[in-house]
Amino acid sequence: MKTGLLLAHLLLAVVFVVAGAAKLFDRQGSRKAIIDFGLPSALAAPLGLLLPVAGFRVGERDRRWWGQALAYAKQGKGKKAE
Repeated sequence: MKTGLLLAHLLLAVVFVVAGAAKLFDRQGSRKAIIDFGLPSALAAPLGLLLPVAGFRVGERDRRWWGQALAYAKQGKGKKAE
């Protein structure tokens, strides 16, 4: 259960970082998507910049799970079943 939860958090962090990078590299597409979503075009430019930043922040927030996953993996090494 703990391993599955760690893997899910790691996967989610990777998804947010990749999504943030994609939005950052295609800012025009992000702005168009914001307008197509129904938000005013005046908000398209600021939100086009804030969305990738938010994606990176969420992915970065979950980076502590990397450390926990490594500690969990290391904990299991060298132990024998008793």
